[in-house]
Amino acid sequence: MKTQFLLFALPIAGACSAAVLAGIPEPDYILHGQMCIAGTPASANDDVTIIAKAIVTSQLREVGRYKMGDNESASDCNGDTDCYVLRVRLETVPSGETPSGTAVVLDRANPALVLVYLIQGDAPQQLITTFRVADSGTIQRLDLRDVPATADLNGDGRKDLSDYQMFRTALQGPDLAPPGACNSADLNGDGHVDMRDFSLMQASFTG
Repeated sequence: MKTQFLLFALPIAGACSAAVLAGIPEPDYILHGQMCIAGTPASANDDVTIIAKAIVTSQLREVGRYKMGDNESASDCNGDTDCYVLRVRLETVPSGETPSGTAVVLDRANPALVLVYLIQGDAPQQLITTFRVADSGTIQRLDLRDVPATADLNGDGRKDLSDYQMFRTALQGPDLAPPGACNSADLNGDGHVDMRDFSLMQASFTG
């Protein structure tokens, strides 16, 4: 009886394995942080949606979405101001298989480019940042803005010493958050104002 059961079970196990290999889900890549609208952190009261898109099956497809206020527990950024929590779906697809069309195909040798869009109310969606996914199960803080970060901190159309003085005031170091929410000196949006931001400012300095 036991031998007959094993012989019967083997083909079933093989069939299941083939089905599972069609697309193995990976742990999500999670982005979180503040979404700043005109320099003010967005909250559940704002009609703001953040969308992640990536090239899947040769087309730009949505791979993640978060509407401000969807996650009531995401309120640890600054008092009662909501964080966004964007889950980017990932999957491993063996050679020759077809991806699902709604997930980033994970290739550690060639990290996938993910584009992050903002939709506010009825306004058209706008691209606000990009990042690359090389691995799954990653949780990354990335503060977002409704306009691309710029080294022109005072908005006078120049990137000069007056902007540098503002930058020096905000410079905190790699382990400290910048003073105030949505600090414009955090040029790379990682939640810190440090030498990595200074290198970006230096590269765009016009005098």
